[in-house]
Amino acid sequence: MVHIVVHICGLKKINPCKSVNYKGFLWYLQESNQGHKDFQSFALPTELRYHAKFAGTNILAFQELASRLEKNFYFYPMSKKRHLVLDIGNTHTKYGYFKANALKDSGVCSDWSKDEWASFHQKAPFTTVLVGSVGASTKQILSLLPQSCDVAFIDNNTKYPFTTAYDNINTLGIDRRAALSGAVATYPNTPVLVIDAGSCITYDFMDAYGHHAGGAISPGRAMRYGALHMFTANLPLLDPTDVVPAIGTSTSSSMSMGVEAGVISEIHAHIEAFTQKFGDFTIILTGGDANFLIKNIKYTIFADSELILIGLQNLLMFNTFHEK
Repeated sequence: MVHIVVHICGLKKINPCKSVNYKGFLWYLQESNQGHKDFQSFALPTELRYHAKFAGTNILAFQELASRLEKNFYFYPMSKKRHLVLDIGNTHTKYGYFKANALKDSGVCSDWSKDEWASFHQKAPFTTVLVGSVGASTKQILSLLPQSCDVAFIDNNTKYPFTTAYDNINTLGIDRRAALSGAVATYPNTPVLVIDAGSCITYDFMDAYGHHAGGAISPGRAMRYGALHMFTANLPLLDPTDVVPAIGTSTSSSMSMGVEAGVISEIHAHIEAFTQKFGDFTIILTGGDANFLIKNIKYTIFADSELILIGLQNLLMFNTFHEK
């Protein structure tokens, strides 16, 4: 008997009498079930249940169903393996620990020692590590991981559960690819604007069919403060502030007003521009400055601090079963 997790990207209400295009259909069976023509145990979502009126639904029924889907239809086996994903950014390295495809633990591991990694691995053993953004500290961090782990990287051969208007998807930043992969997994069949507010602020729009139309990149809050200090003779180096002054009454408060209000106004302007072009969509905010921004943006926003980690896990699963 095979137990399977169904991952449906963008499932719409299915009309059995209407034939629509679909991007692909990935079928995976555990080795112990290969050769079988039926599923003896299957938990179906409501939209699919009328296609399976009895136990042991024939595979051909699902193949026929797949031809009526407008997006990818994937069957992921319920993996008992434990995975670690690493988002190595410009400032911090963040880990996500997954068991049975679910995020169990996450945090910052930028300064962990070899002993700290060994202790973590003992409490939360993992067999596979997927490395996302490759920063300057990648080699050092990998040297501290248990040698028994298999390490994979996002590279030019990585496959993605979305398409993009970019001529070459590999020129799209790894963090942006991971965030879009996370959006596909957490907000299927939904047009989204993903705003990642970290060292840079990135904007990426993806439609309900999983097509990335493009986006924008601008300096993040800390980078703007750093530029004011670096490229002038007398302006101090300030840290971002959670309190946005109504007006600057000193050099420091004027800088804070300029940076913080400027970032907020920029985000509002981008949201308005994307709305005029694409209509309604869901706004997903992630990144280190998400907590500050969500309190100052007038639009309804879903903050998801784990979006990139979930996206990396989704890429790991997606590529694992593409190889089968």
